[in-house]
Amino acid sequence: DGTGIVMLHYRGGGGMPGHPSEENFARDARALYDQLDVLAGQTIPQSHRMLHGFSLGSGVAVRLASERPFAGLALEAAIPRLCMYFQHRYHGVPLCHLMWAERYDSTRRISTITAPMLFVHGAKDLAVPMFWGRQLYDKAQGPKRFVTLPDANHTDTVQHGLIAVMQDFLRNRVD
Repeated sequence: DGTGIVMLHYRGGGGMPGHPSEENFARDARALYDQLDVLAGQTIPQSHRMLHGFSLGSGVAVRLASERPFAGLALEAAIPRLCMYFQHRYHGVPLCHLMWAERYDSTRRISTITAPMLFVHGAKDLAVPMFWGRQLYDKAQGPKRFVTLPDANHTDTVQHGLIAVMQDFLRNRVD
């Protein structure tokens, strides 16, 4: 249908060289955005740039969307703050009071984004509870939509309707 996809591979992950960190991921995301026209070999207007973030990547996406213009932002299994994930995983250890860096604090940034936003969450997601996605959704200001995939967990949203939801968002939010 003419839709192009560009994905960011995180440094230090999947055999890639470099040091993984919130700052490095943010720097890489900005560099990809800023060089997209060169990489695509054509001008990609801001009105056609959609951003997607999944899980930890939702923090990277929210940060980039708060720094650069986009036509829309889609967040899948979004985490308000990374420390919440670790606090949940380690049964209440107060990591949100202990993690000063590497916070991926989407809660603080989401209200500055004016582009339309789509939040998608699997109802059976045990890694990132759905109410976290709802918390972030509640903080978002602009046009927004929350979609629950009733049978999806953290890693199988594609099998439970994510593509159709994303296509609908793209059709109704771009141009």
